[in-house]
Amino acid sequence: IQNVTTDAAASQVIGGSWSSGGNLNNGRAGSGGFGTRDTAVVIGGWDGSLRAYVESYDGSAWTEITDINTARASLSGGFGTSTNGLIAGGDTITGTRWLDVVESWDGSSWTELTEINTARQSAVVTGPSSTSGLISAGYHESTFAGAAVTETWNGSAWTEVGDLNTARATAGGSGTTTAALAVGGYSDTASPPKVQTAVESWNGSSWSETFELNTARSQNRGSGTSTDMLVSGG
Repeated sequence: IQNVTTDAAASQVIGGSWSSGGNLNNGRAGSGGFGTRDTAVVIGGWDGSLRAYVESYDGSAWTEITDINTARASLSGGFGTSTNGLIAGGDTITGTRWLDVVESWDGSSWTELTEINTARQSAVVTGPSSTSGLISAGYHESTFAGAAVTETWNGSAWTEVGDLNTARATAGGSGTTTAALAVGGYSDTASPPKVQTAVESWNGSSWSETFELNTARSQNRGSGTSTDMLVSGG
């Protein structure tokens, strides 16, 4: 798990404690990523300008690699591994802002794929590889209302499936296309609008409300599985 700012070192969970790792070459906010602690990829972001930067991690240092085709921020995540990953959506910062652009990573280059049906940023993105994934929630319109729309990816097409019970954005998540969690977030549809403690589980066809977080939060991050998950920050 990497948490990096412009002038702070990365940190990682090792044996129940945090220790410093290598700094990113380009500090930024709103980036996405995928992979494991020692084989990670960080993508895009915002440092005063929208960036297409991509960097890979080998357990100690970050290396700049091939840029994404479409610069973006507010990715919130991605799914896959350091040699087989995918990113979807994001924020252009100006103009329409909501992106539907999808790109896959094969370890050396980025390829544009079929677009998501609902353009969005700050979504929950989970999945094991570039051929299997789930995207839900996110900001998707000019009112910055949170979305409930969920889509699955089979390697060639996106399919709309069951909506979240609580529309939201900037939530954390983890899991696969058949077993996932959406945790916390910010909901404009709540009355009044608020940061959420709500947690929902996905079984491959529908979302069910489950045990709430102890501390309400948005812009949090999740890692692990639908039955063994770490939620941090927010």
